[in-house]
Amino acid sequence: DVKASTQYSRDGLRLFASGSKGESDGFRENSASNTDNASLGIQMISDKARIGGSFSNNNEFAQTPGALTMAKYLANRNQANSTNLKLLTLIDSNSKHYGAFAELDFNGIVWRNDIKRRDRGYYFVENSSGSASTATYATKNDTYSTNLSQGLSTNWGKYTYLVGLEKN
Repeated sequence: DVKASTQYSRDGLRLFASGSKGESDGFRENSASNTDNASLGIQMISDKARIGGSFSNNNEFAQTPGALTMAKYLANRNQANSTNLKLLTLIDSNSKHYGAFAELDFNGIVWRNDIKRRDRGYYFVENSSGSASTATYATKNDTYSTNLSQGLSTNWGKYTYLVGLEKN
């Protein structure tokens, strides 16, 4: 595994970046995997406003060794199910997230607007009664929201009141 991140902040500007990479040859046959992840973010902050955006990309790939009978496990716990090994079963997925927001403070009442998108792709090869079965999925999810919030201090504690709308 390798991971790195950095942040920068000056005069109301905040930048963030991170990334990671992981690889494994797996404990069992046909169980290698790898991941790649990256994130970026930016914010501008003033006394009464905050705006920003973000992006992340996540990739995961894994071979799937399948189930073993107890006898096969006791004989060699590192082996893959022979059909999974022959079919080279696997899972391959990707997810991208995009987002932006704006937040304004009107004398203690905060108005926030968000827009987000998540794109996901998923592909697999599985063992379906001894034959390869494959599928590909792709989804898009968009979220829009707006809300008002206000923090209040009372004799009973601190509270935040929130009212808003969200479309997903």
